[in-house]
Amino acid sequence: MVTGSVMMMMIVIFFVEYRSFGIALWEIFTCGDVPYGGLSNENVLLRVIKDGSVRLSQPDLPVANVDRL
Repeated sequence: MVTGSVMMMMIVIFFVEYRSFGIALWEIFTCGDVPYGGLSNENVLLRVIKDGSVRLSQPDLPVANVDRL
């Protein structure tokens, strides 16, 4: 039987993995640019986690056929 705290941990791990995958894809499509390049690590944590006010910019490369990879 799964307790509530274990279930919450599973949900948190899922979202962390999901976000990490998205950032890895962003880095691939931007040819290795640094995510949130103009911000310090502390500012990224504050804005992404606390405020939710910062998003990665859309890559400039044409990604119309990404679904065919």
